[in-house]
Amino acid sequence: MKEYLIKNIVPDSLVIVDNFGNNTLATVKNTIKLKDSLSFESIIVVSQYFHLTRTKVLFKKQGFKNVSSASPKYFEFRDFYSLLREFIAYYVG
Repeated sequence: MKEYLIKNIVPDSLVIVDNFGNNTLATVKNTIKLKDSLSFESIIVVSQYFHLTRTKVLFKKQGFKNVSSASPKYFEFRDFYSLLREFIAYYVG
């Protein structure tokens, strides 16, 4: 996703990659920990389209309300599996 952002005119210095987010909730918590040191009030989550809804819900459950999202505009065959996985994760998690 970082490459996607840079190709779409987002400066490299504004992109934060979470290399320690072993799952979506971990990434949400890691991002919120950066809020004070980086002084941000809003974020844009960039991921595959099927992952955005659950990610935004997790941020809101952690008390972070100002979340926008963006995703690349392409579809891959594996997205069928990913859609099913995200649907289940949304209701289980």
